[in-house]
Amino acid sequence: MEPPSNANVSYWIATSQADERPPLPGEAQADLVVVGGGITGLTAALIAAQGGARVILLEARWLATGTTGNTTAKVTVLHGLVYSELERRHGRETAWAYAKLNQLGLDTVRRLATELAIGCDLGEMDAVTYTEDPERRGEIEREVEVAGDLGLPASYTEAVTLPYPVAGAVRLAGQALFHPRRYTLGLADALEAAGGRVHESTRVLDVAVEGDRCIVRTGHGSVRSERVIVATLLPVVDRIGLFARTAPSRSYALSASAPGTSIAAMYLSIDTPTRSVRPHPDPAGTKLIVTGEEHKTGQEPEPMQRFDALESFARERLGVEPEHRWSAQDYRSADGLPFIGRLDPRTDRILGATAFRKWGMTNGTAAGVLLAERVLGRSHPLAPTFDTTRLRPLVGAPTFARENLDVARRFIGDRLRSKPSLDEVRPGHGAVVRLHGRDVAAYRDTDGTVSSVSARCTHLGCIVAFNAAERTWDCPCHGSRFDTDGRVIEGPATRRLRGVDIKDE
Repeated sequence: MEPPSNANVSYWIATSQADERPPLPGEAQADLVVVGGGITGLTAALIAAQGGARVILLEARWLATGTTGNTTAKVTVLHGLVYSELERRHGRETAWAYAKLNQLGLDTVRRLATELAIGCDLGEMDAVTYTEDPERRGEIEREVEVAGDLGLPASYTEAVTLPYPVAGAVRLAGQALFHPRRYTLGLADALEAAGGRVHESTRVLDVAVEGDRCIVRTGHGSVRSERVIVATLLPVVDRIGLFARTAPSRSYALSASAPGTSIAAMYLSIDTPTRSVRPHPDPAGTKLIVTGEEHKTGQEPEPMQRFDALESFARERLGVEPEHRWSAQDYRSADGLPFIGRLDPRTDRILGATAFRKWGMTNGTAAGVLLAERVLGRSHPLAPTFDTTRLRPLVGAPTFARENLDVARRFIGDRLRSKPSLDEVRPGHGAVVRLHGRDVAAYRDTDGTVSSVSARCTHLGCIVAFNAAERTWDCPCHGSRFDTDGRVIEGPATRRLRGVDIKDE
């Protein structure tokens, strides 16, 4: 797999090699089709295949090059201040269920990596959530208390291995870290060994239900199956409106050589701006993976400044020089919980998961387990808490309303906003311009060549925005992303932006 030339390539993708799997060769049949080749889809596919199902996995691009290949790769049950947040919003029982879900994810990663002998640098390491602000020490202490009450081995500390002091921290011992792409490629190999099929470069366009069968339509043919699992970050098949109950955001990351580093835990700050730091073993010496600078997708006018801020932090506070840099996307639900379950209110044949709130290594793995067990006819006691059809109208209402007002503002306001002329688009930049009454997304290459496509996202018609850091067109409403030629990078959109001949405009 060769990454696109315009991409900021992650350390994980740059340090893992895989032979490309061929596209779907034509019509096929299976018990289960899994859409999406990240950690959720591959976990679900493998467990279902091990349970006797005939499985075909379809990936639109290349395995583990989406969020899974651009993660921080912390495999931990400690997610910032999540337990005090969930207890406050939903009660202790729901907070306990979230802890159990993520413990399931952690245990599953360890089990599969060990059983399958996947060379993914799996190791044990403590996770630490900290603050440098003495006034926020109480929040840390509360998280320690709630996590302990839920049965997690959390402790309070001010002793850290960072090169700067902290005012207080939660430590959770016995967590894990790994190389996420090598791990997921190992799952793909195991899936094929179990009789499953894996096809890359096969974008799913639609899923229909006819009687007791699903028809999965792609650009290379169709697959008939009994069940479908959609594991595409935000499901590309969504008939229950999850896109309206989630919000997309992007975060930035870098890797740096740190052979003599004292950092010996996975750290996350709760301060603003948030910073995440964790070491990773590398044959050339220890690397540090540093992340932060979150913002809503498609709503950052100067994304390069996000990289600059993160690189300054790495140099000034960690004393390291950045090497690889990249960004990633994830979704958060209005009530703060993942969605795992059916994607169509009329049938149980189409399932999926989303809204992992940037903790997909455990949430996503656990979602894969729950979805596979459902396909195999086994119920799981945690499933009702995270079901896609759950109703929490009072708890999530303010966030739900705020996000959808923002979508409405973007949908209408971006059409009314004044736009530059095509002549104002500089080489190496893009902008939405107005040509003969139409919104056109125009990108001018460094040689002056202009690529122009419709500025209307093919998901629901919002106006895309240019991302100068990635050279992509990003939808500010639901997070679809496209390259400068209009091809889909990530959904929920399944169709490319239509080309526009500016000579005809």
